[in-house]
Parts: sequence; C-alpha cells; structure tokens
Amino acid sequence: MSNVGAYKLLEEIADRVSCKWSAKVKVLVAENPAHGLELLTNARNATLVIFYVSDAPGGGSPIDGLDTNVEASIRFGLVRVPGMGIKGRKPPKVLQDVDSLRKFLAGEDAVFDDVLGEGWLEYKGMSYLATAAGKLLNGYALTYSPVYAYEV
Repeated sequence: MSNVGAYKLLEEIADRVSCKWSAKVKVLVAENPAHGLELLTNARNATLVIFYVSDAPGGGSPIDGLDTNVEASIRFGLVRVPGMGIKGRKPPKVLQDVDSLRKFLAGEDAVFDDVLGEGWLEYKGMSYLATAAGKLLNGYALTYSPVYAYEV
C-alpha cells in the first residue's frame, strides 16, 4: 500500500469505474458532500458522483514507522432521470444500475492494490438520496469503506 491523498484515491476509483463499468453513465468526483448533492440534484442524464464523506483512524500496520492508515467513508451517488409512462413489472433502471455498480465494485476489475494494498472497497450499505431540504432524488447512494494510508 502506498501513501495517497483522499482526492487522489477518489480519482483512481473514478478512473477505474468510468473506464471499466459503464459508458452510459457520466462519472464525476465531487469536492465534498455538498458539491456531490449539487451535482446529483442538477443531473440531466444517468450520473454517478463519487464523494468523500469522512474518515477515522484505521489502525493496521504502520507505513514507514508512522500509523497513517485511515478508514474512509466514500459514497457513490447514482441518479437517473426516470422515463415517462408506466413501466409495469420491469425493474426500475436506476436499481439495475445500482446492482450493476455494486457487482462491478465487488469484482476483480475494481481491485485497487496500488492504493489499498490487499484491500477492497468494503461495502457498507445503500440508502436513498435527498437534498438538505429533504427533497428525494431519483437515485441511491452506495457507501463503501476503504482503508488506505494518507500522505505525510
């Protein structure tokens, strides 16, 4: 595992997702959670916004004699403007996208050994997306928790 900045970690993840997951979904990295919700709220097409939520000391093996490991909380907000008309019994497209993304992030193409060592993005759950005012968005947020070593 090499030391990496939080934003560089998000860029690495976004690059891998955009290159190997879906060409039909726009992938963006937000500066912070508020920016992430702004991007998701204003999305006009299928959009995935990756943003850093928080972190805490991660423990584990010290790197270069320093314990710089952190356990981060990263969200993947995925929205899709719903189509018009009644879909009947077809599963909603946004849930198909969420399932596809979750499957991708659990697979071999989403291994980030260069920045996470032997680690994976540990899945922590899914929730709906809402603005600060409580308006629900047409999508979901997947939360993952990677452990990485920050730059010193």
